[in-house]
Amino acid sequence: MWREFFGVVSLCVAGLTWMAAGVVAYLIPASTWLEVRDVRVFDSKVGQPVLMAVARKINFDFNGTWVAGIRRLEPDGWTLYCPAAGSAPYRTDSMIPSPLTLKWWTYPSCDPLPPGKYQMRTTWTIQGDGLLPDKTVTADSNIFEILP
Repeated sequence: MWREFFGVVSLCVAGLTWMAAGVVAYLIPASTWLEVRDVRVFDSKVGQPVLMAVARKINFDFNGTWVAGIRRLEPDGWTLYCPAAGSAPYRTDSMIPSPLTLKWWTYPSCDPLPPGKYQMRTTWTIQGDGLLPDKTVTADSNIFEILP
């Protein structure tokens, strides 16, 4: 009788532990892996490289995907002008190239841009493995201008 009782209790404890681990996995923020403090795109002229500055820190290695959407200011408001996407292994020792250009950031999709005002949103998806769900980090750039 005691053996059956402890067997049931053990199963209950194991089940509760598994559920608690699942809840904790969902509560871990994406910034545990990737922190993005600033994405800045500098004004430029048509035909010139569009330079950028990004403040980011990779805290733990992960495999991820990214999507960068550049919106253009039209008379009726903002419209998606150019989407770009890719995947990469992100490592704590990964460096962003210097100089950093919009062409590199959105390769191969969004260069060159015609004259206009733009803003870019980049979203990284940190691919979960097993128990951990996917996590996302999103950063908007400043509004930047491409001059004739």
